[in-house]
Amino acid sequence: MLSVLKRVAPLLIVTIFIISSNNALAQRWEIGGLLGGTNYLGDISKEPTLSKTHIGINLWGRYNISRHFSYRFGAAFGQISGADSLQPATELRGLTFKSNIWELTNIIEFHFRPFGLSHPQNKKSSFYVFTGINAFYFNPKAKFDNTWVSLQPLATEGQNLEGGKGKYSRVSVSIPIGAGYKFKFSPKWILGFEVGYRKTYTDYLDDVSGNYPDLVELRKANGAASVALSDPSSVNAGAGEMRSAKNDMRGDPHLKDWYVFAGITLTYRIEPIYCAFPPKTRRFHNVD
Repeated sequence: MLSVLKRVAPLLIVTIFIISSNNALAQRWEIGGLLGGTNYLGDISKEPTLSKTHIGINLWGRYNISRHFSYRFGAAFGQISGADSLQPATELRGLTFKSNIWELTNIIEFHFRPFGLSHPQNKKSSFYVFTGINAFYFNPKAKFDNTWVSLQPLATEGQNLEGGKGKYSRVSVSIPIGAGYKFKFSPKWILGFEVGYRKTYTDYLDDVSGNYPDLVELRKANGAASVALSDPSSVNAGAGEMRSAKNDMRGDPHLKDWYVFAGITLTYRIEPIYCAFPPKTRRFHNVD
């Protein structure tokens, strides 16, 4: 589960060390962040739903490689959620969820106008696009007996039953795809707006992917909570009377889930720091 983080972290550390080792490049650095909203697209919501928008925060460091390219790394936090009750086509299924998203970002930006490095001919504003590879952690939850419980341990699609495919990992990777606009309103400060979609390689952001399991066997293995949250539409889940049958479609395993960060960005450009050294004095030695 942590293999992705173990691979990404050393790469970021080495990159920062190499770049930071050259003091002459200090003016290439920026620090900043994003404050805005998060949303998601998946089996419970096929498109972002305004009522399910939550606060999202990004913090980052940026290294300007050239006047057009920049490298950005950092961390982000947001929440996503969804409910079948908002869609007439899925209302009867009755599923709902929420999940926090913790993300490590690793992004390359391209500015359409010269903007990155300090230069007399640079523009004060520019549109830009970006992509990269991120690692993130998620943990879908749903309410059972008025308590939010984690869904992955409950194996709501029978992942731990005989013939199941095993519980999914809550650590995954995503490909960020997005665009934004930047405006330099002072020599050191940059204001902007950004929208970034994350194409993930998991179909379980919402704990919904494949087919219903045998709910009787699921109850025996995982208890009543697993059954109630696997099939909330069951008329009498406690008594074992289920509407769904084994292998009935619960989700669409062919489409992976997405999540989105969008908001206002603010960045501070770090100016180089020079240390004053005493002037060198030339020493003369007497030569006999």
